[in-house]
Amino acid sequence: MAVVIGCSGWSYTDSFDKGGWIKVFYPDAQTKKLQYYSQFFNTAEMDATLYEKFYMYMTKDTFTAMTRATPDKFQFSIKVLEQ
Repeated sequence: MAVVIGCSGWSYTDSFDKGGWIKVFYPDAQTKKLQYYSQFFNTAEMDATLYEKFYMYMTKDTFTAMTRATPDKFQFSIKVLEQ
């Protein structure tokens, strides 16, 4: 059985005092976050799909770029709502 370990996201850009990961996990604000994150973890949860303000701008290219930024065996857990 494979073990997958990850976080409930990868893009926390707030300052450190507000829970951000810049200079805590990510070296700086210019770091390509998903690409960097995937060097340490093999899965991530994506809940931006639950929020219209993010989802309305997502296209097939969004998801294609995400898979290209990560290693072949990287896994995403995409949250969805039944309506």
